[in-house]
Amino acid sequence: MSGCRTGSPSGMDGRIKSDNRMSMKKQKIMEQILGSVLICIWLFLVLLCWIYISPGLCLWFVLISGGIAFYLWWKRRHSVVSEESESVPKSVLPSKYEIAVDWTELPCNLLFDEKYGYLRYEEKAAIRLSGNSLRLFRSFVNAEGYKLTYEDICIDVLARPIKGGILKGDKSVMSAAVCSLRESLKSCPCIRIEAIRGVGYQLFIDLPDVSL
Repeated sequence: MSGCRTGSPSGMDGRIKSDNRMSMKKQKIMEQILGSVLICIWLFLVLLCWIYISPGLCLWFVLISGGIAFYLWWKRRHSVVSEESESVPKSVLPSKYEIAVDWTELPCNLLFDEKYGYLRYEEKAAIRLSGNSLRLFRSFVNAEGYKLTYEDICIDVLARPIKGGILKGDKSVMSAAVCSLRESLKSCPCIRIEAIRGVGYQLFIDLPDVSL
């Protein structure tokens, strides 16, 4: 699946970005100078309040002015973070939909991506298989004749060790896995899974029967 990548910025874009960085740097320096001046004024007022009015009133003044200063600092910090987030181009923001899907063509206009488990039928929205359903379907489409034995499913799909043959409990787990896959494939009428008595299961991909 082909994709496109954006190239490096042109010389003009580079100069604009450089000018913007210089402007932001100067702005930060001015803000630091202004902040230092305000702190000096605040300390001077606190000293005057302590000497000429009363220590108790001075304490209230410190608490109130400190709270206001903290609120203004927090608001300014929050505003800067928001501006930096908005300045990031949307084209470089990660998206869960921007993934490289490698489609494999199957009969009946089916497309399947083995890595992420996406399955698309004709022009309908893709469904996504996961877990045992994905491993089982992937094993089916990679098997000769889309046929899997009980041993194949137990070992390759369910990772269940076989000791002394296929047991009743193994068949129950396999049946549940097949039923779950069938449920996931309901939107793909061209796919069906049939049991082969005493052998395993076989997946069929053919046109659905629309005859009345």
